[in-house]
Amino acid sequence: MLEKINNNGSICLGFGISLMFAHLFDMLSNPYLYVHLIVVGLPLMIIPALKTKKHNSLFSRIGLHNFVHKHWDDEVPWAIYECERCKKQKKVFRSI
Repeated sequence: MLEKINNNGSICLGFGISLMFAHLFDMLSNPYLYVHLIVVGLPLMIIPALKTKKHNSLFSRIGLHNFVHKHWDDEVPWAIYECERCKKQKKVFRSI
């Protein structure tokens, strides 16, 4: 249910931002419709993220992770790295 609300908020916010750019470049005949879509879309995205505690950092969502070394794997020479923001893990092979 909360994912559907989040998806609807993303759609409203996306349409609102695209209509805002259309209004800025004089391609829209119905001005200020984008304000209502943005005002509705933002709470529809923020409330489920705060309620489920599943929101990620903006940098992690666009792929700019901040990996730090956690430990070495015992069996294979793998170094385990973990993102500080979103806790995503990756293994890096290190030659000896």
